[in-house]
Amino acid sequence: MGQLSALILTLVIESIVALTILRLTGWASDRSWTSKLGIVCAASLITHPFAWYLIVEFRSWAASFWVRAIPVELALTVAEGLLYAWILPVRRWQGLALSLAANGTSFGYGLTM
Repeated sequence: MGQLSALILTLVIESIVALTILRLTGWASDRSWTSKLGIVCAASLITHPFAWYLIVEFRSWAASFWVRAIPVELALTVAEGLLYAWILPVRRWQGLALSLAANGTSFGYGLTM
């Protein structure tokens, strides 16, 4: 899978997961769904190139996929969670939980590809 395909899948999966959670929990209820969608997509558009480069393209720093993927995915999950907390706005734990669910789902799906 190429970077563009992975980015498109990430945007679709993370948007569905995040918007569903936001709808079910009522978090950031003062925001429109288009605003929430834009924020979720912006977070992925910012972090995805870093993840792709560090996990896929920059193999020389660690030969094992898992040694590269786990710290990168954890760092990006925290970054996106804090971004959600700041921009949506929601509480920090809510932003982190939202990011963990969205990123975990898209990463898990990516493993099946």
